[in-house]
Amino acid sequence: MRLKEEEQKRREEQKQEEIRLKEEEQKKQEKRKQDEEEEEHRKQEKQRQEEEEQRKQEKLKQDEEVRLKEAELKRKEKQKQDEEIRLKGEEQRKQGKQKQDEEERLKEEKRIQEEKHNEESKRKELEASEDQDVDCTTLNGNVTARERARTLLRKGGMPLFPAGRREWNQEEVIPLITIPAVVSWPPKNWKKMTPEQKYFNWEYASIALELNSGKQLQFSKEELLLKYHFLALPGTKTPTGSEENTMATKSRFYLYQALAYIIKSDKEDASTVQTLKMLETAVNERDNSTDDVIKRIDALDIPLRLGEDN
Repeated sequence: MRLKEEEQKRREEQKQEEIRLKEEEQKKQEKRKQDEEEEEHRKQEKQRQEEEEQRKQEKLKQDEEVRLKEAELKRKEKQKQDEEIRLKGEEQRKQGKQKQDEEERLKEEKRIQEEKHNEESKRKELEASEDQDVDCTTLNGNVTARERARTLLRKGGMPLFPAGRREWNQEEVIPLITIPAVVSWPPKNWKKMTPEQKYFNWEYASIALELNSGKQLQFSKEELLLKYHFLALPGTKTPTGSEENTMATKSRFYLYQALAYIIKSDKEDASTVQTLKMLETAVNERDNSTDDVIKRIDALDIPLRLGEDN
């Protein structure tokens, strides 16, 4: 009986053990399932967070792209506006410059026309006075020696003596030639030039006048400058030449100085009157190719320069 009880007890214990083991197994399975569920949940949560982070990064990227596009559009718009403002400013400055240039051109044209008109009026007055027998060769008895000498020096009597130098003071008061280019006299800024620069400008103007008359250069440089002696500016370098030309130049220049002396001294003695009479007769055969430019210079009332400068 006791054995049966023990057996039964053992079986019950075994059964309880089995139940306990089952319960433990069940708990383990539940725990494993719970752990798996939690792991799955963590994975899902992690995936969700990663997806959320990815969406966030994509959103930031999109926002940055939008910001950059907007900034680029604003930059281009600003650049376009600045360019339009710059072009508008340049156009306004250009139009202003064109307007100013046009006004200056019109003023210059008006000035040239007025000068031409004044020169033409003075030339006509001069011609009219010459037509009224004011020439020294016809009214010797009524004209002083000084006036007769001044008339001779104004026109010149080449090849005996050159036309007198003028008291040049302003700039570009008379156009010497206009074709192929305008050469005005005196040249611009001539007062700031060195004696050599004045000399070269004088030489250039003389050559231009000679060629513009349709003639070939038949003279030496010294003779050409003597022909256009009236263009010499104050303070110009003295021309140099060969011994033969220098002697011829000196003889002409001595006669030139004699006439200048008559003007300055106002001599009226018999020798002076006889000298003037002989010269007035001789100059009827003078070289008159410079008369046109000399008349235009005289129309401006530019006085003779009788000083000793060269």
